[in-house]
Amino acid sequence: MAIWLWLPALALIVYALWLGEGDYINFTACVWQFPLLATGMAALLICALSPRLPSRRVAIPGAAFIASIAYSAYLVQKLLIHGVAEFCRSQDIDSKSAPALIGVELCVYAGAAILFFAVERPFLQLRHRVAPRASRARS
Repeated sequence: MAIWLWLPALALIVYALWLGEGDYINFTACVWQFPLLATGMAALLICALSPRLPSRRVAIPGAAFIASIAYSAYLVQKLLIHGVAEFCRSQDIDSKSAPALIGVELCVYAGAAILFFAVERPFLQLRHRVAPRASRARS
């Protein structure tokens, strides 16, 4: 069944992104854009996990790392997007141009990687060292 989900999933994603286009945000876009996008992405995830599709057997280089820094990217994205927008404004670069959008992506990934390696990973390692001792102390 999952093999037939990819086309409706892509259609939902395209439609959701189309709803958000324009110079103003209307009520329909606000209400429907995120749920449609989330549903389309969930359907693509089902397709990716389907054993009948070749996408499950294809290793994507860097995907594990991107998944590792996803939470860090969530935490820093708004700050970095604003920073790049201010930089573009000061340099007379259109914030919707390809260089600006690529700059945003690169800055978010770089900031997320820095946050992951400087904060998240060391504290996860500390938790793994401390947690077994704490669970033995309760026993």
